Amino acid sequence: MKKRKKLISLTTYVLLSLSLTGCWSSVELNKLGIVVGVALDRKEKNDDIAVTTQIGVPTLEKSNTGIGASKQYVNIKEKGKTVSQALKNISREYNRLLFFAHNQVVIFNKELAYQGISSEIDFFLRNRETRPLTWIMVSNGEVADIFDMNPSSRDDPGISIGKLIKNEENVSQLPIVNFKDFTMKLMSKTTSPVVPIIDLKPIENNQKIPYIAKTAVFKKDKMVGELNESESMGFLWATNKVKYGTILVNSPAGNEKVGIRITRAKGKIRPEVKDGIIYMNISIKAEGDILEQTTSEDLANPKSFKTIEEIENTYIENQVMEAWDKAKELNADIFGFGDTLYKFKPKQWKRVEDKWKEEFPKVTVKVEVDTKVRRMGKITKPATFQGK
Repeated sequence: MKKRKKLISLTTYVLLSLSLTGCWSSVELNKLGIVVGVALDRKEKNDDIAVTTQIGVPTLEKSNTGIGASKQYVNIKEKGKTVSQALKNISREYNRLLFFAHNQVVIFNKELAYQGISSEIDFFLRNRETRPLTWIMVSNGEVADIFDMNPSSRDDPGISIGKLIKNEENVSQLPIVNFKDFTMKLMSKTTSPVVPIIDLKPIENNQKIPYIAKTAVFKKDKMVGELNESESMGFLWATNKVKYGTILVNSPAGNEKVGIRITRAKGKIRPEVKDGIIYMNISIKAEGDILEQTTSEDLANPKSFKTIEEIENTYIENQVMEAWDKAKELNADIFGFGDTLYKFKPKQWKRVEDKWKEEFPKVTVKVEVDTKVRRMGKITKPATFQGK
């Protein structure tokens, strides 16, 4: 009996071992080109697309590739009729299999964005190595120049841009968008995607650093316009994308400024239909602390707090309305009003579904803002306060 059990166990072990395939698709690390950033350029619609890949270079390879000790990457640019053809040319030149699982960002130049980026998005979505959390951006200038700049940290420019975007999430001044976000908006019948615009800012010693400048507005896969910084903030307030950050408002006296650090914020959009008119009620609640003041006023009293809150309410409301005015001008539903109407008022949505493009600019937007100033910081009197 014992021998029989051993024989059965041995046979089972052998059969299971035969079914193991191992890492059939594995590739040695020294045969991979680890991509940390991709830039896409095309000036005219019928031109070939230029693809620049930023590839991280291990320390041991620098002496063999001729890359300087302080440079952790190499940029390779090739052209092709499609993204895949250009990347194949890059792979042949670099003599490595390109690996995209660590890619931080894909940047489109503005001309390409206006032409439409559906085929380029299609390539990255089909690529099984593309992470849905890879960031998407539009470049204000030559997109390949972004990868040639000098990052403020020791990271590769591609990785540095990824960290810049993550920091923007805490600053909450401009939207940050990844492939998942963009694709979900593309799948919507009405909502227009938005993407941050990256640019280069000159600093000392003829160096440049990247910064997020504005917001690109799309209708489906084509860029149609931009939001400035104030309009972008209005969009973030309304769509519940503000987490933290600071705003600067007028002091109660009106001649100086008060800085407020946002500690909590919530935006909500609810539809309402009366007499055939579509209303979108945007309610925003926010809390914050006094971060600084340039005035000698004593603000540490309920009356001053109330006045600052009223000023802050008006400031935020104006930003939201600026964003709404630009959305109407572009006829781009960046707020997702169509999807909101479908979700909360499906019967009314059926009535306007086929003519939403015409109905959208006619929507009446109401904004209600309720802010609270909670704390004064470590001091209650301004540094320049002269008490009586």
